[in-house]
Amino acid sequence: MRRTVEFELTPEMAEAIARLMPPIPKRRRSIAWVVATAAAVLATAAASAWRVWG
Repeated sequence: MRRTVEFELTPEMAEAIARLMPPIPKRRRSIAWVVATAAAVLATAAASAWRVWG
């Protein structure tokens, strides 16, 4: 059975996540770093949502 987790990201939540993210290095703004950071943030948000609604 599949379970779908749906949640809305409020502006306040987005700002809180942005504050938790490390600053992007000016000399090394690689796409891989941005993708990895975004994936980590999404995984954390999904895990939190799963615990709340699970």
